[in-house]
Amino acid sequence: MADDSSGKSTVADGGTGAGSSSNNGGGGGGGGEGGNGGGGSPSSADGSSASARKPLSVARLKEKGKKMAAAHIHRELAVNGKSESLIRLMDDLLLPESPISLSENIEWCRWLIAGGRTPAEFASIGKLACGSK
Repeated sequence: MADDSSGKSTVADGGTGAGSSSNNGGGGGGGGEGGNGGGGSPSSADGSSASARKPLSVARLKEKGKKMAAAHIHRELAVNGKSESLIRLMDDLLLPESPISLSENIEWCRWLIAGGRTPAEFASIGKLACGSK
């Protein structure tokens, strides 16, 4: 964290903690936002709101891994109704120069659709909602 001229602490890379209060299922670790002490909008450890943060770079999202990046984007969409991080990542994944069959890109898309859950968890929720087993 760094101090800006207003005396507030800021997150240097614009990111959030490694954990997520909306992260269902295993994986991930570290201090997230789950224990920020009350209702209201989600905030980072320094008290800034999610809408005040800069979008993460594609490299930073990929560093987080599929599950954490998808949960981060899902949270951005829930709070702001839009996600610049998602736009940046999709631009990278869906480059016209990349073959459509690139398995790593397909896997990233599956995780993004699942919104922070595993693709299998997401599929099982869809099956339950449709009455299939």
